[in-house]
Amino acid sequence: MRLVLVLFIGFISCVNVAFASFPSANYPNGVRPRLWLTQERVTALNTAMNTDTAEWMRFKALCDDLLTTDPEDLWQGVQSAIAPLALMYVLTQNDAYAARAFYFMDEVSDNYEDSGDAGHIDHGYLALGYDWLYDHALMTPAKKAQLIAKMEKLSEEMWSDYNGSGIDGNGQDTDAIIVSGAHHLMFGCALFGDSNEAVDMLDRSWWLWENGQGAPKSSGQLQYTLRQPIREWVRKAMGGHWHTGFMYFMGTDSNGLGAYYMSFRSACGYDPGVQEPELKEFWPNVVRTILDLTDPARTGFHYTGDWQDPWGFSDLSYVYKLINMASYESGIIGESLWNSYGRGFSGRIDEGYHNDEFKEFFYSDPLVTPKNPYSAGLPEVRFCDGNDFLFFRDGWDTTARWGLFSGQGTIPADHQAPDVGNFFLFREDDYLTKGRRIYGGVDIGPAYNNMAIQNSLPNGSPIMTGSEGPASMERYRGKSSMEGTNDATIFAYAMMQGDDQWNDDTNQWEPINRVSSYRRHFFWSGDNAIVFDRLRTNDVGWSTYRLHAQTEPTLSGATITQNSANGRHALLHQTLEPSGCTFVKVNETQTWQDVFEDYEINKEERLWHYAISPPDGNRVNMLSVMQMGNAGKSSIDGLEHLTSSGQTGAKLGDWCVLFSSEEQLRSMSQYTIAAPANRLHHLVCDLEPGVYSLSINGKIQVNRIHVADRDNTAYFITNHTSGPMVVTLESCKLIPPVTNLLLGD
Repeated sequence: MRLVLVLFIGFISCVNVAFASFPSANYPNGVRPRLWLTQERVTALNTAMNTDTAEWMRFKALCDDLLTTDPEDLWQGVQSAIAPLALMYVLTQNDAYAARAFYFMDEVSDNYEDSGDAGHIDHGYLALGYDWLYDHALMTPAKKAQLIAKMEKLSEEMWSDYNGSGIDGNGQDTDAIIVSGAHHLMFGCALFGDSNEAVDMLDRSWWLWENGQGAPKSSGQLQYTLRQPIREWVRKAMGGHWHTGFMYFMGTDSNGLGAYYMSFRSACGYDPGVQEPELKEFWPNVVRTILDLTDPARTGFHYTGDWQDPWGFSDLSYVYKLINMASYESGIIGESLWNSYGRGFSGRIDEGYHNDEFKEFFYSDPLVTPKNPYSAGLPEVRFCDGNDFLFFRDGWDTTARWGLFSGQGTIPADHQAPDVGNFFLFREDDYLTKGRRIYGGVDIGPAYNNMAIQNSLPNGSPIMTGSEGPASMERYRGKSSMEGTNDATIFAYAMMQGDDQWNDDTNQWEPINRVSSYRRHFFWSGDNAIVFDRLRTNDVGWSTYRLHAQTEPTLSGATITQNSANGRHALLHQTLEPSGCTFVKVNETQTWQDVFEDYEINKEERLWHYAISPPDGNRVNMLSVMQMGNAGKSSIDGLEHLTSSGQTGAKLGDWCVLFSSEEQLRSMSQYTIAAPANRLHHLVCDLEPGVYSLSINGKIQVNRIHVADRDNTAYFITNHTSGPMVVTLESCKLIPPVTNLLLGD
């Protein structure tokens, strides 16, 4: 029976692969070296060598150490030594490096399991050594035959066992699939013309690129088996943030993806950024997202993945490799500015952990002039498509306010995390609220600043919907300082829809239909933030809003006060509606002791939070306001709870923000402000697209407000100082929009 089953799977695999055969027009040509070492790369690397760049000096030190390193001491396997030594020989023509590279090629086992996880090991370096040393005297016919047989066996067994012949196994284990796919591609490129199995290797790599690994979508399949093409992962991360979080991307996924791009382009004449235009902006956006996720002081990187990921650049693995890779790939597709920005950024962060000297050097380019991205006038607010993040800060200096609102978050991914709707707030030099670093698992909902809506999981987490995108930002609007001639205001707004987190799709882990509608509106400007959750359920209760603190918070009435860890800043939080909420202060060190293992939530991440539960009901509107300030802050400035027919919102500081109470767009909005102020900013949400007239205390203003269908918001400023002030917005479709938004008495 086992033999029949294996033969059957093999048959299906061959049939499937035939549907995704590597394009014959892109088979490698006969020129060597054909992998990675283009003329452009050789010129840049020779220049780096001849000018003693920092990357070259670190690379040379690595190669010199490898001349005497015991193979047992190579924590990434003996494969990791091959490419550096082979490249050093190409550049210096010193036979000692070539001989050592051949030694390590001999040390590579033809059993891929001997080296550890194939998704974390550089098996493809064996192909680079074969290709780059192809004409060396030590590459005898016998040696060539030995290496060919080794790569044939590695690819064949990796494909059938590790990749499940492309039709079985975990379909969302991104690093494993991309890195192993790159092994097949590099083997096939190196051996094309020398091995009858090279085309099979190329087909395997193309199957994963075009189809992915795992089962096709069908009713009853567990979601982790559902395959996604590698190119689809890239397309869905087009905003520049990788699904599993940046840290995994730095260490593993980017290795495989970079190898795919370099091997496709150099050996096959296929450039994904050209042949597949929808993928073009990925690498420039990686550079931009690195900037967005770097703290204002440029000492660390906000994690969006596992607790394994360190915070500070001084401890962060692979950061320089990724920056150089993303910069290089940006330049290749003509985005020279982002190439320069990435390299300029690399020189302005704290000294980091250089642990991939080969790739840092390989992707370096002394011919590119670095530019300082922090003086480039980049927008302070940015929507990151794909993972649907809204990044915001009030400047690019080292004491800026900074934060993120997560629409879809770090899912879908193999390390799934229920961080949809999560946000963090950072003031000048420290966090005031942020979610906890975790290690994968959909049952860790309490770790985030989100609305934990309980279902079949015990801790209030959403059911994941696999690779189809469990949530999204349906609306967003950001204003940066350079937008508008008379208004330097910076603000960020987005509305997340989370309906698909809770549905009755039979393709999910377990069908669930408790939630009929869920929306989270998020607004930020300077020291002010507002969160409005609009939840409709098919039964009663089941929702808890959580606010995480870095220090022990206090509660006075409905106001929570919490300080930053450094004691310099305070955040005040108030729940304006509904009334009758229950506030429970959670000591995470105690409460989570028997709930989560240390590997799930690190002990250092177990601090404090308030769990705020509304009264039981199937209709929940929860309006939360936050204001930051210096330590000792005791009250929220300029606070009014704004309510009118079918609307709710708040005046907070110098802002008025209004939302619709129900899930509907409105053509009219009216609200009253008891204590207006000069230069009071207004953002009215949930409006139908079109042109609106504005009235203040019944007096129609000259200006007209344009509401776009991308965000459904009206933004304007008033200068009235006496109250009460009645504001009325009413649709008037026949009147053209006017751009001047500064309104007087």
